[in-house]
Amino acid sequence: MSQKGGVLKATSKISCDNIKVGQTGDIVEYPDGSTAIVSAGCGHAFYNRETGKSLALIGSPLSNGDKIRSGPPNGLRFLDEYEGKPIPGFLDPDWSPDLVKEI
Repeated sequence: MSQKGGVLKATSKISCDNIKVGQTGDIVEYPDGSTAIVSAGCGHAFYNRETGKSLALIGSPLSNGDKIRSGPPNGLRFLDEYEGKPIPGFLDPDWSPDLVKEI
């Protein structure tokens, strides 16, 4: 659910507690019929190499200025840093997997 009452229509093949997990590009639908798009997710922490989409999470911004505010109670957890360094692309709408350097 978003801060403004929108409901995420998740399309990823990943699920948590039998609920599909959202990803960048997914649509959020509002009671008034309007929609918004998930514009950022967890970036390099978890993304699909085939589609370039990263998983959405609480705090993910939407195209209309709204944000995702809740998810499954036992949902996935991500840290926004690793070994003291920020995760590339974490909640960054400008991030792209093209920016990832393979190790």
